[in-house]
Amino acid sequence: MISLISPIIPDYDEYCQQIKEIFDDKVFSNGGKKVTELESILTQYFESNVSAFCNGTIALMSAITCLGLSGEVIVPVFTFPASFQAISLCGCTPVFCDINDYDLTIDVNRIEELITNKTCAIMGVHVYGNVCHDYAIEKIAHKHNLKVIYDAAHCFDVPDCANLGDVSMFSFHATKLFHTAEGGCLTTNNLELDKKIKIFRSFGIAGEDLYELVGLNGKMSELNAAMGILNFQLFQKEIQKRKKNRKIYENLLYIISKVAVVPSTYGSTSYFVIRVENGKRNDVYNSLKNQGIITRKYFYPLLTNNGLYETKSDLRVSNRVSEEVLALPIHGNLTENDIELVCKIIKEVVFNG
Repeated sequence: MISLISPIIPDYDEYCQQIKEIFDDKVFSNGGKKVTELESILTQYFESNVSAFCNGTIALMSAITCLGLSGEVIVPVFTFPASFQAISLCGCTPVFCDINDYDLTIDVNRIEELITNKTCAIMGVHVYGNVCHDYAIEKIAHKHNLKVIYDAAHCFDVPDCANLGDVSMFSFHATKLFHTAEGGCLTTNNLELDKKIKIFRSFGIAGEDLYELVGLNGKMSELNAAMGILNFQLFQKEIQKRKKNRKIYENLLYIISKVAVVPSTYGSTSYFVIRVENGKRNDVYNSLKNQGIITRKYFYPLLTNNGLYETKSDLRVSNRVSEEVLALPIHGNLTENDIELVCKIIKEVVFNG
């Protein structure tokens, strides 16, 4: 089997040493040494204020709540459901926007037509490591007095995007380039907002006998932080392996008509995604699966097409793209022979299937 992902994993003995230190301290949560150390590492990496969370969805919900959002939030429909589910769970209404046909991020030319007197924010989603057109989004937000949140789950290796908008969310799920097994964080250059986020994630407790907010329990555990501390030392080597594999893919797929590689505008290696034309995406997916090669139709189906969410928005690009995209294996454990086999099967299906 060729897996879609293969998470970076620290040395077992080194991780056990981290765990021993946690056991010796007998502190497993509530901002212990490991979480504090990981936040310090990430603060330097992102050059931003960082708050670690138990997962990315809770982090995103915390951002929405701490910004005091109420009303409609404009968000691309072409994203993982957690992006707009967080909006719904916080009592706001997602208003779906189409994407552009190049880097597949939110179409900034379609945002203003969706703004109403109920609009409170724009949530941009950086897709496959491609960063939203932040300058245009900021200009629209400033014009209409809107908050801006970025779902940066795909963009850990593009640290410059950590200070865009009011706040950004990064996912540290085990499927991501950098992970803590499960986790996430929020980044912001707003000190007041950062303070509020840190209080909110801990039941609203600001100090002993001091409750300032109605909060939730979103804290990252010491066990997860220990995984992140060690994995931070590994992800740069993983990036180099993925860059090499991406180049091999591109050289082999370049000659296959009706197959296009989704661009990586900032050189991100979080994903490697192709678009298969002429309705052959599912044929490619099934043929690869039959050979033990795991891929993913990422993002498909759109939840506006299965009754969970309704919309009146024109989403023609999102609908078309969702029928074409296929995420291929890109992790550092792939061999050149693995990639050649993947491309060989794709070629056979596109030309002969």
